[in-house]
Amino acid sequence: MASVVLAALSALVLVGAIHNSSRMSKNIDTLQRMELEWSSCEQAVLMLRNGSDLLTNSVYAFATTREAQYLYDYWEEAAVTKSRDAAYDALTRLELPPDELQLARDALDMSDSLLADETWAMRMICESLHMTPDEMPEAVASYPLSREDASLTPTVQQHQAITFLYGPD
Repeated sequence: MASVVLAALSALVLVGAIHNSSRMSKNIDTLQRMELEWSSCEQAVLMLRNGSDLLTNSVYAFATTREAQYLYDYWEEAAVTKSRDAAYDALTRLELPPDELQLARDALDMSDSLLADETWAMRMICESLHMTPDEMPEAVASYPLSREDASLTPTVQQHQAITFLYGPD
């Protein structure tokens, strides 16, 4: 009789261990999936930030140094690489809550809204350097300056562009 009770008890312990092991395995799988999603999210956010930083740093460097390579770097990122857009697309594939995805959309929209103003500043610098449209990225060459902006001296054009980018002081 004792051996039957022990056998039944052993069977119950074994069933319990298997059940707990199965539950633990599912929990581990869930945790691993969450860690992978978190890592993917972090990478996408960093890509969005780095793309935005590259644009900002390139336009600042172009305005400050007047080296055309910075102008081309800016437009390589904005028009070809598009890491900010790729980052947002990656975030949309994750199972983010809608409010968190909206924060990423807002960040991308804010970054995009700077493009037109930064293009104006780059066009002003290009004009001040007497660059021909063929020497400018297409987006800059096709940006129309007002008559007033076009008639300014190169020094004033540079000053206005730099003042816009860096602020009045």
